[in-house]
This record gives sequence, C-alpha cells and structure tokens, in this order.
Amino acid sequence: WRFWQGENKSNFNSNNEIVLTEYGLEKGKRYRVAIAWLTSGQYALNNQQAAQDIDLSVWQNGSLLAKSESRNNPFELVEFTAKNWEGVTIKIKRVANRASSEKVLLGYAFVKAN
Repeated sequence: WRFWQGENKSNFNSNNEIVLTEYGLEKGKRYRVAIAWLTSGQYALNNQQAAQDIDLSVWQNGSLLAKSESRNNPFELVEFTAKNWEGVTIKIKRVANRASSEKVLLGYAFVKAN
C-alpha cells in the first residue's frame, strides 16, 4: 500500500508517470493492482468528471501483463498472473490534467488475488 500527495506538479516524473517495481511474486499466482485518486468536490460538480485521468499498466521483462485505461472515473484496477518470480514494473500515467490547480492525492494497492 502506498500513496502520493502534493501539489499538481509533484509526484509525477517528466513523462507524467510514477514508476515503481514490486518484487516477491510467485510464478502462476494472480495479483491485483488498484489505484484511486481524489478530485475536489467543486471541480466534480462543475465539470461532471475527475480533474485528472490516470492510467495503470503492469509490465514484466518488457512485456505488458495488464492495463486499465478507463476514462472519467477516479480509479483503475487490473489483475494478472505472474509469468515468473521476477519483479513487475508498475506504471501509473497521468494522461489528462484538466485543472492544474488540483492537488494530487493518489492511493495504490498491490495484493495477491488468490
């Protein structure tokens, strides 16, 4: 479990990504990754959507295992089966930032699904 908070331009790198690696996987086991973020109530009321659109992908040895790229909601969720014991790279990519005044408050969970 992790979270990021701060000003709008904080936390994401120059590619608008947060990249991290999870280790200790078991080959053949299923895992679930979820992210969720907050938008101010005033922005949501005025615009009927979240101020930021953030996507989620999981990679192992350069191969895409899972991704979630839904729009207009404040969460993404994926499940995948580990191909081997090696770590997976998690990419959290902000693809839309509709209100540069909105702060970042983003939660993350990585759990074994079975």
